[in-house]
Amino acid sequence: MTNAIATKPGFLETHCRKLGGIDRRRGLTAQELRDEYLAPRKPVILQGEMDGWPGLGKWSFDHLGKAHGDVQIHVGRLFRPTGKQSLAEYFDYVRDWRRDHDDVHPDELPLYADGCFVKDMPGLEQDFTIPACFRELDWFERFPGGNPMGKGYLLIGPKGSMTKLHIDGHYSHAWVAQFQGSKRWNVVPFGSLAPFFQNGYFDYIAEWDGVYPEGLEAWPGLKDVGYYSEVLQPGEIIVAPSGQFHEVFNLDDSIALSSNFFERSNARKVITSVVLSRIGLRRAKKKYGTF
Repeated sequence: MTNAIATKPGFLETHCRKLGGIDRRRGLTAQELRDEYLAPRKPVILQGEMDGWPGLGKWSFDHLGKAHGDVQIHVGRLFRPTGKQSLAEYFDYVRDWRRDHDDVHPDELPLYADGCFVKDMPGLEQDFTIPACFRELDWFERFPGGNPMGKGYLLIGPKGSMTKLHIDGHYSHAWVAQFQGSKRWNVVPFGSLAPFFQNGYFDYIAEWDGVYPEGLEAWPGLKDVGYYSEVLQPGEIIVAPSGQFHEVFNLDDSIALSSNFFERSNARKVITSVVLSRIGLRRAKKKYGTF
């Protein structure tokens, strides 16, 4: 196994300017979280919320491979899915990828596993407790049909893997709890990138140079856009509010738990997005049949 592999610079690191770090807070109440961070759309890192979680210190590639190796997961690069495979097959791939890529900045990014749903892994829920500040705020608990993104999912990737610049689906808030390894999070202040996009649907649209039809030279002001950057350590939880662009880099072999929620401040956008997506799905099923 090599320790040389490092992440490539991200979109924000290449084209924008760093502003500073992200707040770290301990013991936030649900109301403080909503009033100080969710409503004004500011990211925050929570400390102490994972204290006592059995999964912290237990979850590893070896442990998950042995306990849940048969579970089928989705894998891909930069939100472009490449297919499904078992968790055990994915960890075999990771070992082979490390063997074949020993340069500092490999041309090919390693596959990232982001379709590992908690509901598919019996016993996994006993290894963590959703923090009270999220449980008290989450309106998905009373939403018809429940959370369209499920009860939570694992984000698993080797050192050098990444997720590109994006916002979370349905304009929901997201929280990510770090179990193994560390991640570098780059987060754009809310609304800063809006002038650079011509449509209102911001999910998964930023990638590398040339992603925009007009070319980056059409936006000379992009270099003036700032971003906050912080390294998320094991035992910490980051909260990314609704509509906030972020890119994430695995600095080590990484396992994290992610979930989405909404509350009063982003309820209108979430409900509209979920309802419209369900209407579209029903129409598609009616036209094309079950798929």
